[in-house]
Amino acid sequence: MPIPWNDDPPGAAALLRRNLEALLSRLIEQAPDRLAPTVSLAQGWHRAIFDGVHLPVPYYASFIAHGEWARIHPFANGNGRTARLWANWCALRYGLPLFVRLRPRATGSLYAAAAADSMAGDHRATISLFAAWLEERLRTGPGG
Repeated sequence: MPIPWNDDPPGAAALLRRNLEALLSRLIEQAPDRLAPTVSLAQGWHRAIFDGVHLPVPYYASFIAHGEWARIHPFANGNGRTARLWANWCALRYGLPLFVRLRPRATGSLYAAAAADSMAGDHRATISLFAAWLEERLRTGPGG
């Protein structure tokens, strides 16, 4: 059976959401430590995203910022979420708030188009979109 690339296992949405929320909390706690970006850090994030999720094949989850991560696409699933974690991790390291939603992808969205451009090596649309999201987050505060 082929690997269902970029599809979450059926019924996993709530667990994935909880895992992402817990992971973001951990990133916030660790931000003052200004950890160096490493492959093992990203692998740990990926394992945390899929913790407890039944995966279609055993190696599915065992296998750098946003656009480059999405471009290299190292995992069968979760690359976009991991790329968005990288963006938030970078922001937190420099005292900025979380401003990139982990599940913003929608067909035809500005984000989808910007991410596609980034994967092709043109990061201008992503930079512009992220700047707008950050500005909005700074204007509206934590609940915005």
